[in-house]
Amino acid sequence: MFNGSETVLCSFSAGPDSVYLLHHLKEKWPKLNITLIYFDHGLRDDEVGFEKKLTRDYAKLFNCSYRIKKLPVKAYSEKNACSIETAGRQLRRRFLTHYAHFKGCTHVVTAHHQDDHFETFFLQLLRGSQSGLQGIKQQTFLSSTVTLYRPLLHLSKQEILQVLDSRKLPYSIDSTNTDTIYTRNKIRQTLMPVLAEIEPAFRRQLEKTIVYQQHLQSELDASIASYIQQQDLNQNEVKLLPEFLQKHTILRWLQKWTDFKDSDKHIQAVHIENVRQLLFKARSKVQIPGGYVVQAKQGKLTLLFFS
Repeated sequence: MFNGSETVLCSFSAGPDSVYLLHHLKEKWPKLNITLIYFDHGLRDDEVGFEKKLTRDYAKLFNCSYRIKKLPVKAYSEKNACSIETAGRQLRRRFLTHYAHFKGCTHVVTAHHQDDHFETFFLQLLRGSQSGLQGIKQQTFLSSTVTLYRPLLHLSKQEILQVLDSRKLPYSIDSTNTDTIYTRNKIRQTLMPVLAEIEPAFRRQLEKTIVYQQHLQSELDASIASYIQQQDLNQNEVKLLPEFLQKHTILRWLQKWTDFKDSDKHIQAVHIENVRQLLFKARSKVQIPGGYVVQAKQGKLTLLFFS
């Protein structure tokens, strides 16, 4: 993943996962130039003081620079009608991308681990996702020059805690992680233990399923990649595909040329079908979430944006 001396931004919460990640990076690539980014979401004033202190302590211990960034999560959530979790994720990702460009850095790392990976899979399943039923990806392109890596997806939370405790590395605990008002926490606290009781090997089986889904999606994406290279979609070419591939092509086209990947305004099956009908000139245009309109004109589907 690294040659050994790159500049890396590390999203650092001072929790067990990010402490382990920092320890792992410095142990495996001791010459990495790491900057810790601690995000203060303005939601847990009674805990952030300790987390900031740990961030400063670990920056000194591992000879890292650090940056503490306050994010207006609640205000952003209210303004954009999205959840607190989504607001935090979007704001963190935007800042990491911006700061990486500012620092001339091409690598960003986060401490997502196997439990996060599995929880995300079940969240996707509950939301009725099909093309997105893959858990968390190993890497994501934040921009044309910045890549986000998640090097801990093969490790369980239990394995991480065992290492930290054996090496007596202190960490903070986010009190909101046990609040079952959040669906992810309910999956973590309730569903995962029950599955482990029913089938002790369920983690291994689930990982096989996710890997299969990832390979399947990769092959599907490769088969339709040539159709979505341009911002306009060629009606005559796409309508010759089987219906399933028409829908998949439209989905990937919308994801490629809009901000749906970074939005709560998820494209749904009904929107895909409405756009698909444009291939056959059933109508001239359709509105989809996020302020977009897809228009059929002169043999092409064109995306228009209205703020």
